[in-house]
Amino acid sequence: MSGHDLARELIAKHGTDRYPTVDSQALKALEELGELAGAILKGHSTEEVAKEYADAGLALYALGDKLGINLDAAMADVVRAETRIFERPQEPDRFLQHVAELRAVQQEAEAG
Repeated sequence: MSGHDLARELIAKHGTDRYPTVDSQALKALEELGELAGAILKGHSTEEVAKEYADAGLALYALGDKLGINLDAAMADVVRAETRIFERPQEPDRFLQHVAELRAVQQEAEAG
């Protein structure tokens, strides 16, 4: 069963498509990605992160259905066409530094 099939099954289980437009489904996908990032950054259990990961994936597959894009095929096309070669940065990039700072602030807030 594909991710698209699973997303359609979930919508059918709900009895209605709560995000019937491309715009509303795109916003739902962003919401789910935010929840996934939050679970990771807060150090939630693997099971909790897996649930959020699955929710985000299902939202992206549902968005693909609304756009008429097969997500698996689109990802395969991107991987096949990729020609860039990257070198690992010598020092942590700004994003990772920002994440570390956010975690420190959160830990201070939880401790205080």
